[in-house]
Amino acid sequence: MTFIFVIEESNIIIQKLYEVTKSEAKNKKAKKPSKTLPTIIAVICLILYWIGDILLVFTFLCFVLPIYFISKANMAKVLKTRTASDYASFLKKNIGNQTTLTIDKKFINFKNSVGERKLGINELKKIIELETIFIIYLGIGHEILIPKAAIENVELCRKEFEEIAAANNFSYEKDLEWKQENVFNFTSSPH
Repeated sequence: MTFIFVIEESNIIIQKLYEVTKSEAKNKKAKKPSKTLPTIIAVICLILYWIGDILLVFTFLCFVLPIYFISKANMAKVLKTRTASDYASFLKKNIGNQTTLTIDKKFINFKNSVGERKLGINELKKIIELETIFIIYLGIGHEILIPKAAIENVELCRKEFEEIAAANNFSYEKDLEWKQENVFNFTSSPH
């Protein structure tokens, strides 16, 4: 199976955002402020109510709640910006370069303008299929992204990947429901 494709910045950002949303530690860290801040706001409101100043409670809520919801809405935008800047050097080297990837029963050959690499098929750790890309995780801590737009027959490719995964005892996961737009919708996350 041979793929010839060009990696775009959006492919890398999607992959990094996916990793962030699936990371238990990062999800817990991102959820924590959203539980802590409303608790603090409620305690302050109760104290102000017990003092007997309803007008002060109302003024406090009118000031704090819009700030809270606006900051929560901007979290996804901030993460996208940080992800892009964290991987700027990687992006510069790999964006827009034609890549040739050949996968057979024993080897993975990866070639682009940065270099060429031949790995044993046993170096694969898992393959994840998202709506727009396939992510191939390697044991050396790297990933190979294959944009679905570069694949003529996605169904055949999916079948090949499933067979390779089964034959080599690593996982093939479909997460076609994951959307970049829902990065910070933690309340609907199954974690």
